[in-house]
Amino acid sequence: GEFTIRLWACTHGYDPNVISGWRADRYEVYTTSKDDTVVCWDSVWSSPQQASSFCRIAVDALTGVASHCEAQGSRVHVVIGERQGLSEIRPEIPSIGR
Repeated sequence: GEFTIRLWACTHGYDPNVISGWRADRYEVYTTSKDDTVVCWDSVWSSPQQASSFCRIAVDALTGVASHCEAQGSRVHVVIGERQGLSEIRPEIPSIGR
């Protein structure tokens, strides 16, 4: 998590010290009912402002890729891949940023 965040920040002109607000993260990889691979990346930040900053970095880093990012308080949810068919596995995903 930390390495990817720092890499995305540096690559897209953001302050690499954004990582100082990172607290934890978890990746989960799923194959949907449509045989698409989807990565769900949930992270926790020390403040809602830092979570929003990371979400902006993720949106820039994933431009051109089927993805979605949403900050909810100090938590960030990033979905990389087509969300169609993911609802059977993680029902909360379709409700994030429709």
